[in-house]
Amino acid sequence: MNLTRAILFGILLILIAGLTGIGKVNGALNLNFAVGVSASQFDTMVAPTPLGFDTYTERAWKMRFVTRNTVQTQFLITATSAGDIRFGMTIAEARKILKGAKLTRDMDAGEGVIISVDVGGKSLMWLRTDGGGDDTAPILDSEKIEGIEILDSRFKTANGVHCGMTVSDAEMRLGSLKNIWMEGLTGNELATFSRHPKGFDFWISPQVLTQNSETFQYNTAGIYGEADPDNTTRYEPGAIISMITIPARYEQ
Repeated sequence: MNLTRAILFGILLILIAGLTGIGKVNGALNLNFAVGVSASQFDTMVAPTPLGFDTYTERAWKMRFVTRNTVQTQFLITATSAGDIRFGMTIAEARKILKGAKLTRDMDAGEGVIISVDVGGKSLMWLRTDGGGDDTAPILDSEKIEGIEILDSRFKTANGVHCGMTVSDAEMRLGSLKNIWMEGLTGNELATFSRHPKGFDFWISPQVLTQNSETFQYNTAGIYGEADPDNTTRYEPGAIISMITIPARYEQ
């Protein structure tokens, strides 16, 4: 019986990959197609465990199993790439992949010039190039990508971490939280974990929560004390990964 369920589960994973998978349209990413496994789909999946099948209490095991079988290379984040967008690629090459996306030069909150990549009015990622520090200069096709800041939840690391994931869920994949540091100039918050992958920065933010039919939001994702207002190991309920940066710009 267990063998039959395992076979059926394998077939289910293949079907999910086929139905939700992202393909290329004329060599470009189909950026408008919603992909990936949603939270509700994930929670109804049954993954084999070392002792048989899970009973929804071994969530960490299920995360590792499902991630290993469903992360798609078209949206895979590595230390040098986000999907098919990679370091050293020119803007002209990136445009061919990012068909339908709007590229605009802009300023990142106090941290330099970026090229914002937007689809349907939503930010997909920010690109840092060798194009210099003038945010009014035109974007040149010859500029080369030197860094990528991912904002879209469809992009995932090899172990399934993505924007929009709660910090508590990220701990199941990256190990326990080591520290949250608040950057003084912008107030942005950077999280590090016990199994933190080299070359990645994980930025976190509070998300809007609902309680007693009312919405609210904490001022920060981390819970800071007076003794050290910039560092903590505690976070508010619902704190999420809001941006993944490659290469890492801060020591882990």
